[in-house]
Amino acid sequence: MKPSSWRHAVLAVIFSLLLSVSAHAQQDRISLNLNDAPLKQLFTEIERQTDWKFSYRDSEIENRTKVTIHVDSATLAEVLNMELSKAGLQYTTVGDKIVVTPKPAASDAVTVKGRVIDHDGQPVISASAIIKGTKTGVVTDIDGQFSIDAHKGDVLEFSSLGYTNAEYKVQRNAIVEIRLEDDSVLLEEAVAVGYGTTSRKNLTTSVATIKTEKIAKSATSNMSQMLMGQAAGLRANISSPQPGGNVDVSIRGGGTPIYIVDGIMMPSGSLEVGNGTIETPNSINRAGLAGLNPGDIESIEVLKDASAAIYGINAANGVILITTKKGAEGAPRVTLESSYSFVRNYKYLEPLSSTEYMNFANVFSKESYLLNHDMKPYGINDYDGGWSPVFYPDQIASATNTNWLDYIMKPGSINNHSLSLNGGNKYIKYYVGGNYYDQVGTVINSGMRRYTLRSNLTAQIFPFMKVSTILNIFSNDFTNSNADGGGAGGVGKDALQSALMFPPNYSVYDSEGNYMRYRSTANPAEMAMYNDNTKSSGWYVNVSADINLYKDLLKVRGVYGLNREQAKRSLYIPTTMLWYEGQVFLADTSEMRTATTGPSRVCLCTARTSATLSASTPCSEWECTTSRELGWR
Repeated sequence: MKPSSWRHAVLAVIFSLLLSVSAHAQQDRISLNLNDAPLKQLFTEIERQTDWKFSYRDSEIENRTKVTIHVDSATLAEVLNMELSKAGLQYTTVGDKIVVTPKPAASDAVTVKGRVIDHDGQPVISASAIIKGTKTGVVTDIDGQFSIDAHKGDVLEFSSLGYTNAEYKVQRNAIVEIRLEDDSVLLEEAVAVGYGTTSRKNLTTSVATIKTEKIAKSATSNMSQMLMGQAAGLRANISSPQPGGNVDVSIRGGGTPIYIVDGIMMPSGSLEVGNGTIETPNSINRAGLAGLNPGDIESIEVLKDASAAIYGINAANGVILITTKKGAEGAPRVTLESSYSFVRNYKYLEPLSSTEYMNFANVFSKESYLLNHDMKPYGINDYDGGWSPVFYPDQIASATNTNWLDYIMKPGSINNHSLSLNGGNKYIKYYVGGNYYDQVGTVINSGMRRYTLRSNLTAQIFPFMKVSTILNIFSNDFTNSNADGGGAGGVGKDALQSALMFPPNYSVYDSEGNYMRYRSTANPAEMAMYNDNTKSSGWYVNVSADINLYKDLLKVRGVYGLNREQAKRSLYIPTTMLWYEGQVFLADTSEMRTATTGPSRVCLCTARTSATLSASTPCSEWECTTSRELGWR
């Protein structure tokens, strides 16, 4: 037989089998009496009355239309066609099985093409065309052309800087022309540049504006935190998680920018008092402008290139211009903002339990013994049985289990309340605001409390002259944590390191009621007695005069500002926490003092020259204090 004849014969057999299966389905008759039954019950009843078996996925038939059917001696095909169609399903027969699958959804995909133009008919380049409510979109090319795949009923949103948004509802495949109108409000928006302002339409340099009303300020402790993710080319990374912690800010990868507040250059870093020659974990890393309430900020401009040149060489890394809130014409308006936030730690490292720790110690000890004695598998000698475990089974079974992280980490909170009053008329406008901010850190001995009072008064002295005065007073109280500073030489580790290194089989106290010690690592529970506080306060005043010399074409502006800050740090360390003899130079004098109260105790203190210390005074009663005062103009 020829090959072509064989193929014809095989096809004929397959076709006849399909016909026989279909005919079988047509000939099978069933009787059903179901009320509001699930599909599975229908399939079970058909399998009981016929030789067919159903194949399906539970997830594909769940939540489908319930079956209500009353038939007598109806064909199987009639029943399946009627009931599965209602449920949006279809079926095929394979051998003695009926395979049930969902019907394919009718395609509603369409393609929308077109062109985006402005009010003059010119193409708008790089305009965005986004399916509203999604992140799917395209941008127009150099001719304003675009093409996007969507579905019927989708809404396309078109936008571009300097234009108002436009929308188009998708109905079918279409070629459309979208016209964007100029955004007159945006173009006329006043933007702070250098020592004055200009409208955005006149800008030829790169300036990014951050409107603070769009930023949540309830848990913001300093201005730097408001910059995170708010402007292109501006990088803001948290470098310290402590209350009031520092945020590293850079513009286009440069160094630290300068900060201008209402026309006056302010220090970018915080004023901190060091710990002198005391070797102690020093974790202080706070942001600058700690006396400025974020709620008093109206807007922030980021000057990225030539727009910052007016500030000279100091502006090589860019400029951040901060404009604070001012009074507005109208009746007095009182605004109260109050919030309370809960702060919790992410799940931290999971320390070993006592059993795990002691077993690992035994394993390490034995492996070290084998290695040091050139025994197998590290050497050629056989094990001699001379190793003794560090911990015996009865010690492991009865060991105390202490999770030292529980003594260091805790829940925190943020309490933030602001009250402001503003108003005025065409001749005088005023703004007065006060803020109370209290943050409790999520590690022991960490916190921040801030009080600020700010006033802004603007007076139209003459038709051609306007005078403004700004006064800001603040007081900060920081609790300096020792949980983020790393090791400190002979003093040992910081609180977190101590918690991770202190053996879990140790208890908090020894048999004599003293804090348990482990080598040069301080007891984490004892760290709560470590007392390190910084109190800072200050004020700054800003006076400016704007003189209109000629019909708004020639103006003169004069600005004078003075910023003064002072800080005082108090440090107290219990004598039991540091257990070696030593000598320490005082922080702000050249005098050296030695205090010895026993072979395992020493007191480390900084003190002013005028302080009175006696060698017979117990170290635990010495409070260590140093202070200094700095000012900027």
